[in-house]
Amino acid sequence: MMTMMAMVFLIGMAVLVSTPPARLFTWTLGTENDLASYQLWQQVGHCLNNTNPWAKVKTVGVQDHLWYAPPTYGTYCFYLTAMDTSGNASPRSNKVQLN
Repeated sequence: MMTMMAMVFLIGMAVLVSTPPARLFTWTLGTENDLASYQLWQQVGHCLNNTNPWAKVKTVGVQDHLWYAPPTYGTYCFYLTAMDTSGNASPRSNKVQLN
């Protein structure tokens, strides 16, 4: 079993003009040899004091970005995890809120 990175940080976002608007999530790639993928998790509502359930909304390979369009307009909270080839997940990244 590998030791996953201590943190995965979402370090920026940009808006792509589309309907619904897609967001570009970017982060710094991990350097582990058995890094397999990244998973984006979404929660409806504000990041602070939110008890709504989390849902995995997108999985991508070893890359430093992904495009994702929430299903409707509104407020959403997101975090990212890294997965290794054995299926182990890193700790959650910092949360990012989109309004």
